[in-house]
Amino acid sequence: GVLGYEAQLVNAVIASSSAIHGRFHYRYGGDWERCTRTQEITRDKNGKNGKYTVTERVRGWTDEDEIGLFVQVGAILRGESEITWGEPLYLSGVVTRNSPLWVSNPKQQIAYLGVKYWARLYCPEVILGVYSPDEVEQREEREINPAPVQRMSVQEIT
Repeated sequence: GVLGYEAQLVNAVIASSSAIHGRFHYRYGGDWERCTRTQEITRDKNGKNGKYTVTERVRGWTDEDEIGLFVQVGAILRGESEITWGEPLYLSGVVTRNSPLWVSNPKQQIAYLGVKYWARLYCPEVILGVYSPDEVEQREEREINPAPVQRMSVQEIT
């Protein structure tokens, strides 16, 4: 089967390997202060023992507030002397956010995700076969070879 691990473990494995020299480096862009507010909401839920209320912490910002916010992750690859930077990873482009920390600490979460993407690109041999939970989620099946459409002759069309 596939091994699934949290992103911070992937970070630790890469940082402690001989693939890079030192630790990861991070560049943040945009006004991250826009994404520091959270709010509590209460919801009614139905369970096997009846109705109950839960309180959740949710983000206190909009999708528009995320536009332009990014992290760039880099590290010095073994045998090199300068940082190899990955492409900017924009918060607005992150679709899967399984952890509640995406609400309370999005900068940390996007940094972990950036490390994972960087490692897959620049040193895949270190984490080959190790995936984080969002990578091992069940995918929804879809039809890739639908039944052919009914064929018609030119005379039938005209």
